[in-house]
Amino acid sequence: KHNKPNPKHLTDTLEIVGGDVKKSLMVGDSETDSNASKAASIPFILIEDGYTEKKANEIYHDYLSKDFVGVEKIIKRYL
Repeated sequence: KHNKPNPKHLTDTLEIVGGDVKKSLMVGDSETDSNASKAASIPFILIEDGYTEKKANEIYHDYLSKDFVGVEKIIKRYL
C-alpha cells in the first residue's frame, strides 16, 4: 500500500481504472496532495482554504480554485 505523497498512490489508481497519467488532473487541498501530484507528473488543481495551515502561495500548484469555481474550465482544457 502506498500513501500520499508517494506517487504510486495515484499511478496505481489510474492503472486500475484504465486511466492515462498524461491525460489526468489531480484536485486537492493540501501540500500532501500537491507533492503526490508533482511526483506523479500530474497537473494539480489546488482548492483554496483546504485541509492545511499553509497559504495557497506556499503550496505548489498548476491551477488555483476557490470552492471549485472555474474547475470545469480547467478540465475542459485537458479534454
